[in-house]
Amino acid sequence: MNHNMAISEYRPSYESEVIRLILTIQQEEFQLPVSAADQPDLQNIPSLYQKNGNFWVALYNGRPVGTLGLLLLDNHQAALRKMFVKKNFRGPSFGAASSLMNQAVSWAESHQITDLFLGTADAFRRAHHFYENHHFQQISRENLPPRFSAMKIDTRFYHRHID
Repeated sequence: MNHNMAISEYRPSYESEVIRLILTIQQEEFQLPVSAADQPDLQNIPSLYQKNGNFWVALYNGRPVGTLGLLLLDNHQAALRKMFVKKNFRGPSFGAASSLMNQAVSWAESHQITDLFLGTADAFRRAHHFYENHHFQQISRENLPPRFSAMKIDTRFYHRHID
């Protein structure tokens, strides 16, 4: 990982930059019809994610360049949500995505989580490869846990069992 890169738990001071980062990727890079209003969880990260899971931010020189949240479900399961990395920080040279994923898996293991689930959009093709390279397997919507809440843009779903 690049020595200017760090993974930090979310702080409210990151809110505006985190929202801008996520919306830029969704709307400008991938032209997805999603707004901040469609994602009320982004204004409630401390009360939602950090009370029922956790949320991390990849920082480069102290500025948010990536995000990843985990929401606890039932039966030692969690939903991986809001995994986004700014375009210029993707790939192994910065290691932002892998560092975020490693942090989330480590946290899940320490909290007795045995299964991770996620939903993503068809447009995020590189993300599909990333998830598959990190031991996620594609599953059908019908195989998601009952409390899993998919976004309207989610069309592909993945599962990872943690030993």
